[in-house]
Amino acid sequence: MGIPTLWAAWFLFSFEAWKWTHYPIRFNRKNRMVYMFRRDGTVLSAPWDELFYTRFYNKGMSDWQLHAHVLEADGITVKETIKIRNISGTLEGLLEIWEHVRRYMEEGPREAFEKTRYSLPLWDRREPFWYGFMAFWGNLKGYPLGQLVLLPLFIFGSVGRWLAARTSKLPVWPQEVEEACVIEPDDPYVKDWRANPKSLLG
Repeated sequence: MGIPTLWAAWFLFSFEAWKWTHYPIRFNRKNRMVYMFRRDGTVLSAPWDELFYTRFYNKGMSDWQLHAHVLEADGITVKETIKIRNISGTLEGLLEIWEHVRRYMEEGPREAFEKTRYSLPLWDRREPFWYGFMAFWGNLKGYPLGQLVLLPLFIFGSVGRWLAARTSKLPVWPQEVEEACVIEPDDPYVKDWRANPKSLLG
């Protein structure tokens, strides 16, 4: 039994290790562009107003996703897709994400700034161990008995997640993207993980 278990653990670890720590998506309200960091390290740049948006239920992951399609000149054929996963897995949670992004791009940054209580600690560093553990723990939010039963698996998974992040590279945006997304020194709507609540649970 030990050999299949170790093989499965190695397979899952290698699926995440030696790649990128995360794959960010950047929304630029000023030039109305969307930038997506691809798995091969290149960047997709697409105009916000030319993307075709739809919601999609992923049966394999049992969650709802937001898909932004880059279309060919015929306006029908999908050339490439930007996928935004919904951590809660619910349609309501997906619509909340969509409204958060849409209002930021269409109505300005104030509401998005005020309603963002927690930012992922990933922008310029590798994921802390405790955050990785809470990502597993939060999958069973509201089910304390299940959380306790699966606690050993959560710890085991968190160690693998932490090691995978340490073997992977931090994504770096190309210079032209950084220049297009320069934040003004006096911008009042700047918020990242450094502004998170002191309590991890927020």
